[in-house]
Amino acid sequence: MDYLATNYLDHDGIFRKAGVRSRIQSLRAQMETEPGLADFDSFEVHDVADVLKQYFRDLPKSLMTEPLSETFIIIATAVPKELQLEAVQLALKLMPHEHTETLRILLQFLALVATHSDENQMTVRNLAVCLAPSLFHMPSPTRSASTSPVRGRRGSYGGVPDQKELNDNKAACDCLALMISESAKLFTVPQSIRDKHNCRYIEIGRPASLKELENGDICAGDGYKAMVDVYIQNLMKECQVSPKSNDWVSLPLHQGIDMFYKKLSDGYPLHLWRCSMEIEAPPADVLHRIIWQRHMWDESFSQARVIEKLDMNSNILQYVETSSVPLPSRQFCVLRSWRTDLPNGSCAAIFTSVDQPCHLEEITGTVLASRYLIKPCASGRSKVTHLCRIDTRGRSAEWHNKFYGYQVAAQLLSVSRSFHFQVEQRQTKF
Repeated sequence: MDYLATNYLDHDGIFRKAGVRSRIQSLRAQMETEPGLADFDSFEVHDVADVLKQYFRDLPKSLMTEPLSETFIIIATAVPKELQLEAVQLALKLMPHEHTETLRILLQFLALVATHSDENQMTVRNLAVCLAPSLFHMPSPTRSASTSPVRGRRGSYGGVPDQKELNDNKAACDCLALMISESAKLFTVPQSIRDKHNCRYIEIGRPASLKELENGDICAGDGYKAMVDVYIQNLMKECQVSPKSNDWVSLPLHQGIDMFYKKLSDGYPLHLWRCSMEIEAPPADVLHRIIWQRHMWDESFSQARVIEKLDMNSNILQYVETSSVPLPSRQFCVLRSWRTDLPNGSCAAIFTSVDQPCHLEEITGTVLASRYLIKPCASGRSKVTHLCRIDTRGRSAEWHNKFYGYQVAAQLLSVSRSFHFQVEQRQTKF
């Protein structure tokens, strides 16, 4: 999709005109044997577009899933047009997260293609007609029990389709066209639901202002420094005892990283993640890398600015994280504070969201907790423990509780590898 979006958005008939079968097979073989290294420039645009369609068509389970494909068809045929968007939004909440993320990326890409319809002749409707058979599960009344589930989609049976098949196919195209047209707001909670219901977990996730933090229960009116001190003290206490004896659930070792999670009882549905590993650098260097050199270990880190300097070791930071193109970026606005004078040469860094009028992006994530404790080890190494609970917005609680911890672990591993890369550069110079 990135290749097509970069080079061929204005190409006539993309997804409509067929590629050459032998070239399509060759490209598929390249992509299967060497993922990420395929030479797309050696093929025609229609070959690449056909491979994309074939990928979705050949999935063991259709992207729209079998039960939801039927739901979407019912929405397109039985729900009044003015209510169809809201019905689709609600139905998507039932879709498995991996399918939702993939569908979101695909729809944003197709919407981008449609914006160039004057050149490529691919309107929203034309795109829906070309892609719907690959995305929806379209069971046939004539399908035998031995039919492969991959073949259980529209256009796979041969023969003349009956009237129901034709109606279902049209409804699938109508529904996909609606999804493409409304892709920008398709995955949000319908406004009518937000107006009618008090979603407590959303309210809990609202960042407090710095003044509210200073006057809260933790600070007791003593200012943000008192709050940071309490956070660091709790962090050190947490890391003094074994996670297994303190309500943490252990996960298998992941690339040398110890991983745990904990369910909290504050009403917010996201787990607190804990990842720890040793890094070949002293605590002060690791802290400097985390605070001031995030661009060296976080590929999603796009831009940042200090909005307000509070003291020598604290500030209000705004930064933007990019997502998988074409997913929207997310901004964060955090109180960032760090300490280098902890017992035994340890260091710590605290990040927590604050409410500030500093909007650069439409979606604002919430850092409920991001706390690093960096302890010295033998031979100039450090033991780094990261406690993290971040609501990235736009993803389900199920996704956060199953997968987000692996992103936390990957970032910690990237911090470690950034020091290895630095050593390799020095050795190369010599």
